[in-house]
Amino acid sequence: MQAFHYISIDSTQNQAKRLIDDAQIISHAYIVAGEQTAGRGQYGKSWASPPGAGIYLSLITVNDKSAVNEEFIKAQTIGTAEKLIKVLNEIYQADYYIKPINDIYYDACKLAGILVEIYKGYIITGIGINLRDVPRTIKESIVDEPKAPPISLEEIFPANIFLEFKEQDFIDKLVA
Repeated sequence: MQAFHYISIDSTQNQAKRLIDDAQIISHAYIVAGEQTAGRGQYGKSWASPPGAGIYLSLITVNDKSAVNEEFIKAQTIGTAEKLIKVLNEIYQADYYIKPINDIYYDACKLAGILVEIYKGYIITGIGINLRDVPRTIKESIVDEPKAPPISLEEIFPANIFLEFKEQDFIDKLVA
């Protein structure tokens, strides 16, 4: 699997599209950034992505399904959410849950978000996970209900487990 690592980029989703356009991605790949300057979530909402505060990742797979529709994207999103929770529970068992269809919550607080896009025969699955407890600026578009506060792995995991947490090991389990 191809891997692309960046200190700072606009968005892992945007970079995936650029790499596809430049024929640098030919099968399965992932992109990780230490910071996103224009991270986004569903409905064009921004995803606060300050340096070192989260894991900002896009998985790219070849779309071998002939029909891509809303149900396909929903299934891809839920499958990714379920795998994310499984990997989190391998590290530290907690009551993580899916807030349909694309967010991972813990104790009524948002831990992670998932964004699935289809682009030129590829499925690009963006995952943003709050890693550290840092102030975040969130610029929401029109909001129908109050949004839950963010929570990070640093706040959920016991200190000894968080200190031993290795981002790359976590990513490797997630993309396997």
